[in-house]
Amino acid sequence: MPAWKKHLREATLFRLGGDIERGLVTRLSFSGFMSQVKASFEPAFPHVTAPRKQTLRRLYECAMWARTQLELWQAARRIKGTQEWRTHKKWLQDLIDQVGFLEALLGRGCRKFLPKNFLLTAQSTRSELGALQRELIASRRYDGMLEEYSKEGMRNAILRQARLRMNRILLEHSRHLKRGHRIELIRLTVEAAKLKKEESTEAVRRFLHRH
Repeated sequence: MPAWKKHLREATLFRLGGDIERGLVTRLSFSGFMSQVKASFEPAFPHVTAPRKQTLRRLYECAMWARTQLELWQAARRIKGTQEWRTHKKWLQDLIDQVGFLEALLGRGCRKFLPKNFLLTAQSTRSELGALQRELIASRRYDGMLEEYSKEGMRNAILRQARLRMNRILLEHSRHLKRGHRIELIRLTVEAAKLKKEESTEAVRRFLHRH
């Protein structure tokens, strides 16, 4: 496995995402989601055919994606605020600097005065140190992704993207639904998945009008 893929899989941010997603599925099953949405939508629009099961599953998967991202955002913010995280970042940067310094220092020896065996060992060690430094820099890059994800604006960006995806799903797979029906289904999906404690019809309407 390439080093960058290994780091991507093992980086804190992505490990958290997997754990959160598995936990969410046990807390809100698709059948529970579908029952909750239908129980509210069908009485409100008795003469409108509700989306098919396959479409509702797409809405559910979109909602679970958004919920995972929101919980990941919260977890990233908690991690970023700890002293343990700040200590880790400093240690990692210090290590990158020291490894780079030692790798460069080994290359500055005067070949004329050094035994051949030492030169061979130094060359091999420099190669290993270079590989180690690349691994450490990859770790720093993925740690940076956690910090980027913890920014305040990320929450609104996740909600915005989720609403847009839900609207596209309904436009593509439930073309018989009018705008008001789509607005209500998006609102119900947001609330069922607890993306927000309460989602108003007017808020969804204004959002779709802007987009």
